[in-house]
Amino acid sequence: MANANPPQMARGRGKFIGSSGMVYIDQMAVDIYCGDYWQTAGYVHRVAVVCVAWGVSMATVQTAFAPVAGHPGPFVFTPNSLHIITVHDFGLHPFPPPGQLPNMPLGPPLPPIGIFQVNGQPRQGYRIPWHNRCQMQRSQAGANRMHYHQHYPREDHDFTPPDIKPQGVGSHRTFTALTYGTQVQGWRRTTE
Repeated sequence: MANANPPQMARGRGKFIGSSGMVYIDQMAVDIYCGDYWQTAGYVHRVAVVCVAWGVSMATVQTAFAPVAGHPGPFVFTPNSLHIITVHDFGLHPFPPPGQLPNMPLGPPLPPIGIFQVNGQPRQGYRIPWHNRCQMQRSQAGANRMHYHQHYPREDHDFTPPDIKPQGVGSHRTFTALTYGTQVQGWRRTTE
């Protein structure tokens, strides 16, 4: 069933939180959490955005159990938690393209959710084409805030994401939506 009120893209507002920092296949950015990392005990969910091919990333959910707030165990991919987020693809950026673009695929657009190879394993997630403007939000009613927790800079091209910075050292922002886009390089902007 088609959405009678499709989401509208908010332009030019919010705070930039930098790029996803990944251009090599299987690199992950995991700095977006569905709750405050330092205050959440029990199940902790974070968004893993993985480079799956040149020009395409995918967003999925990882979960860990924290017996004490701020100390979760290892995060694992949890396809049954994908419903926690939603990603809307608003198409090529900038709006609208200035005519037919070269090397653009013909035919219907790909489905928003697909199965991707991540570090040799099949994983389900939302498709995020690099040259499209896409917006990610929480999909649960009443639980609409997401949290950005700064991680250390990436030091290599490895699959393993950098660690989160200690509480009070790394920056922390809360927001309702995260927009992915491209200009000279990929960027992310929060919507307050």
